[in-house]
Amino acid sequence: MGAIITGSPTAASAKDGPTYYTPERIATARENLEHYDWARAAFERVKTGDGFRYYIGPEFGPAEIYAEQSDEFMWLLQPTTKIARSMEHEARAICPVHGTDVRDISPWCPYRIDPINHPYKIQCMLGGEWYPSNDYAAGDMTSGDYPDDGSGCVIDGRRYYFLREYAHMAYGSAVIPGLRSLSQAYVITGDARYGRKGTILLARLASEYPNHDDRTDRLFYAPFPDGRDPHYRWKTGGMITDLIWETFCLEGAVYAYDGLFPYMDQDPDMLLHVVKETDEGIVVRGAKFETAAAYANQAFTKPTIAN
Repeated sequence: MGAIITGSPTAASAKDGPTYYTPERIATARENLEHYDWARAAFERVKTGDGFRYYIGPEFGPAEIYAEQSDEFMWLLQPTTKIARSMEHEARAICPVHGTDVRDISPWCPYRIDPINHPYKIQCMLGGEWYPSNDYAAGDMTSGDYPDDGSGCVIDGRRYYFLREYAHMAYGSAVIPGLRSLSQAYVITGDARYGRKGTILLARLASEYPNHDDRTDRLFYAPFPDGRDPHYRWKTGGMITDLIWETFCLEGAVYAYDGLFPYMDQDPDMLLHVVKETDEGIVVRGAKFETAAAYANQAFTKPTIAN
């Protein structure tokens, strides 16, 4: 946990328990919290977060706020990767009201997001207005003067990518920091609220993660020919974000998986189980997922056994 838990991951042939968040490290972290102000300040940061900004940068999300959200909210915190995240440079940092004046604030990302109070919207830093005008998260694709259904909003012949911006910012500044905070808060406290919300968010990320086989249309540079940056043709790769930032994000997700692993078979909703039998078959609830999101090609279900 930042400076509270330190060390290097250990190797294991098959995962049957945490390999980074070992009992020894957790005990050290809890002891630090008992004795040192710096450790308590670090844990407070885990609970309150670093805010939401840019495409990447915040290390921690607001674990305490996330813990109080609904399961559906946590599931939707990670946008579907059917919404693209990249765009031409000419489409970047331009507002339907203020035009390119917003580039005086930032030539790349003159927007804010607030997934808690304004999910699936971006805010212009210059005028404070929120885009798009429709409530995408509620299934509304057309309301208002500036609607965006994921393909952009066309005003006077120009296309604005409100949801692309949101989807990109949400992954790097809300989802990954949120996973980091929720997993570390669970490790330190054992509070099931953190474990449940973190596991739901991790499952959503695994279900939406692109790959280079049957989900090439969801890769970061998928909107462009040959899957390459339209300006810097040497740049390819990338998954939800670009090839460089993805390495940091994926690392955060893997450490979160390790921290949340002990919780996953303690919550019945996290285990695949039959809840109803009908003439047509069975109805199941829960999920069993692997750490193969970065390279697996198919989603599948399989039996689970609780400890």
